[in-house]
Amino acid sequence: MVWLKGIAMGAADVVPGVSGGTIAFITGIYAELLNSIRSLDFEAARLLFTGRFHRFWTKVNGTFLFSLLLGIAISLFSLARLMTWLLANEPIAVWSFFMGMILTSALLVARQVGRWSVWTVVSLVAGIATGYAITALNPTADIADPAHKKAAGFVKNKMATYREAQDLINIGAYQKGSNPDIDQAIKAIGEINALLTQEIEERFTFEKIIDTLVGIKEKFDV
Repeated sequence: MVWLKGIAMGAADVVPGVSGGTIAFITGIYAELLNSIRSLDFEAARLLFTGRFHRFWTKVNGTFLFSLLLGIAISLFSLARLMTWLLANEPIAVWSFFMGMILTSALLVARQVGRWSVWTVVSLVAGIATGYAITALNPTADIADPAHKKAAGFVKNKMATYREAQDLINIGAYQKGSNPDIDQAIKAIGEINALLTQEIEERFTFEKIIDTLVGIKEKFDV
């Protein structure tokens, strides 16, 4: 069933801020994965290039790695599209699900602490503080010009407005013209989702993404 765990790891890797390593840890294959990766050393390369394939396969735990990578590949080419859609349409449910998994992995790590000491607590607090500091960083201030910031703010606002009114819109209870902000969000949401749900094989430069953001603002911010 290793390939199923690989599928779960691949799905997690699609979600920003969630690591496939978290899934590996929860499913009990983290140590084996690290040991298998560690075995890809000079000796493994020598066995491979001298034609001793069976010994190479055994040394690197090839069956395990192949099954895991197969599951990850299946996930990236199938579940990735679903996860992207869910992130765009049901973000709260997705974040809640993976937050639960992250909390579970934290509890599993806590169980492995044999004895809590002052230094253990200090390390825990330092880790929490470091993690928060990283999330509080604002790189946008350094790489974004005013037009970029305004466009990003407009798109963020329209997404929030649409999400707040989504239930009314879905059941047909919203009357067009009742709220200019909602009307604007309804018009813009299609192009916003198209930008956020790119296909795996699509390639966008940073400049193209900025141009698309600015174009959405200019088109619908009237």
